[in-house]
Amino acid sequence: MAKEVQEAYCGTYKINIDVLQVRDNIRECDSLFLRNLKKQMEEFADEAYQPLCVVVEDVECSVDFDSKKINGYTYGVIGGQHCLEATKEISKSTKYSSDKRFKSRNCVVYCGLSAEQKQWLAVKHNSTGNTDML
Repeated sequence: MAKEVQEAYCGTYKINIDVLQVRDNIRECDSLFLRNLKKQMEEFADEAYQPLCVVVEDVECSVDFDSKKINGYTYGVIGGQHCLEATKEISKSTKYSSDKRFKSRNCVVYCGLSAEQKQWLAVKHNSTGNTDML
């Protein structure tokens, strides 16, 4: 399966949080973990966090992915749900509403994955934190 997933790899990009969606939860969001993550992200706002693992919607083949339209696509998040939710909540707060550090996230982008491949990649992301170029 790793070979097929690797062929679906489009690259790593900084993507606006408005186009990142949690569609198929692999697991429920842990509210205590989320609350602690938000505190850490606010305290260490300049730090880099593990990239999200995302699948671009409506693109079936990596050669069809156009990085010039990076924020013109919609993405399903399959790894990094807590990080995305924390970022979105922080960005809505008055204190950080205009803070560019909470308007986008680094993402490892894939396309055209089957449900089985998405689940495999999500498990890999959650167990190792590394889904970049497998």
